Amino acid sequence: MKKRILLSTLAVVTALTTSLSAAEFDLKANMYKLNIELSELQRGLMTSNKVAVRVALEEFARDSSAILSDDGYSFKKKIYSSLPEDMKNKKHKVGLAMKAARKMDLNIKKIQEALANEDETMLTRKRHAQEAYQNILGTCFECHNLVRDKK
Repeated sequence: MKKRILLSTLAVVTALTTSLSAAEFDLKANMYKLNIELSELQRGLMTSNKVAVRVALEEFARDSSAILSDDGYSFKKKIYSSLPEDMKNKKHKVGLAMKAARKMDLNIKKIQEALANEDETMLTRKRHAQEAYQNILGTCFECHNLVRDKK
């Protein structure tokens, strides 16, 4: 599974290197990487494979945290610098990106809780995990739509 993610990420990165600024390159490469990890998470949820879900969720949580969290300087500056230079309303979009990052973190925790909760039925746990996954996807779409909209 890690090989497939690595190869897919490498192919995407190679395809993106031709016509993007450094900030746009990093942003798009990160989006594609997280998308690949979300696809692996979905596959695990669809097949009810706890191990696959845990592995994919750990990778997604680690990478989304690295991309969307503070690593030595302000999160706002990090997100601001990763947005395209010609984008309008960047400050507003940074605030929305921060809100999206918090939503993603909350829903990652919900999936982890659903996996760990042995008191509920398997069906209830699956529903909670799947609902949290759908919330993560919705949050990704909201944020990506903003990033792609340069006006």
